[in-house]
Amino acid sequence: GIPDAYVGAHKYDDPETGLENVGCVYICYMDAKRNGVRDCVRLAAARHANVLDDPYPSLRTNDYFGASLASLGRDGDGHLELLVGASGVDDGGARAGAAFLLTVDTDGSVLKHRKYSAATEPRLALRGGDHFGSSFAAVHAGASILLYGGDDAARNGGRTGAGAVFSVRLDAET
Repeated sequence: GIPDAYVGAHKYDDPETGLENVGCVYICYMDAKRNGVRDCVRLAAARHANVLDDPYPSLRTNDYFGASLASLGRDGDGHLELLVGASGVDDGGARAGAAFLLTVDTDGSVLKHRKYSAATEPRLALRGGDHFGSSFAAVHAGASILLYGGDDAARNGGRTGAGAVFSVRLDAET
């Protein structure tokens, strides 16, 4: 079926790996009368390591996968595209953050992914402390535009916690 809800649990401790605050995402399906949840699929590093960490390092303690979520709608084959933030990923410096664009089948299984981080997308110019993946908003204007928040004081005149908004175009070429 078609997922009814997506829930990020960025402080999820994975008992299978022993990782703390690694995070996960629940894809939930409601019952026919929409009175309650019929089923949930959990996406976490231990269950989908072949998807989330190939060929990059696997998710680690304090990566906070699921810190934010944004549905980008359906791809050309009708599969859900879900953007998942992992604000604690250390690619590019401590807490630079990352995002994973997941293509999800109707049963909740991940078909493919793309990782956006300092290691995979230098044009993002991510640095330690950016917390990329902590917040997203998707805009659809012929292409997917991602707006994301950051809180690096160095980019805000030294004001701690001042925050900033950045944008990037997500398409087949990026």
